[in-house]
Order: sequence, then C-alpha cells, then structure tokens
Amino acid sequence: MDYHKLLKQLVQDNYHKNEWIKSQDPDFYFQWLKDEIDEVAVELASKNQELIEFELVDVLWTLQNLIERLHQDGKIDKTTLYQKAYTKYAQRLPNIASWWDPISKEEQDRLWNKAKKKQKEMLGI
Repeated sequence: MDYHKLLKQLVQDNYHKNEWIKSQDPDFYFQWLKDEIDEVAVELASKNQELIEFELVDVLWTLQNLIERLHQDGKIDKTTLYQKAYTKYAQRLPNIASWWDPISKEEQDRLWNKAKKKQKEMLGI
C-alpha cells in the first residue's frame, strides 16, 4: 500500500472539506509545525519508539498541511516541490563520497556543504 500517496490524499481531502483548516494562514501552519517538532524533541529524550513515532506522525501531518495550504494559495506547486526535493538530494548524496565509508562527521559536513554550495551556484542563489 502506498501510504505516502494515501496521506497526501487525506490531507488534500481534509483541506477541501474542513473550513477551519482552510481558514488558517500559512503562519499558523508554520507555528503548528514548530510546536510539533518541539514535541518530537521531548519524546526523543524518552527513547520510547512508540512515543517518538506518535509525535513524528504529527510533524508529517502538519508539514503536509503546510504544503497543501501553500499550494492552494498558489505560492508553490506540490508536484514541482517533490520533484525538486528528489533532484536536490539525488544530486547531493553522491557528493558525500560514500555514506558507508568510515569518514568523520566533520568530513561528511564538509562534503555536504561543498555539494550544497555547488547546487546553490548552479541555481544562481
């Protein structure tokens, strides 16, 4: 079962059928997302997998709601967003030598930042 696709459809249906959700501005969703991330941080300390997953689901749901709102407002195109996310990391990851090579965290960060800088230069940003 493609749960990612089902979740995206559920968010879209909720947006179109729930007037309260539709009435919230993007700043509301952004604050909601930050609050949910804070809740994940609390549960990470508990080391309880069930609680961590419970809160991560809220982050995922809220992020999808933010994306839907921005899409409905014409500020982003969801399809383009997902394509860009895939392309960005498909290009960036091979530049980190191999994630499986025993390199230091500092070297991973250096290679990651180098690849990120190269991408920004290619995009002119």
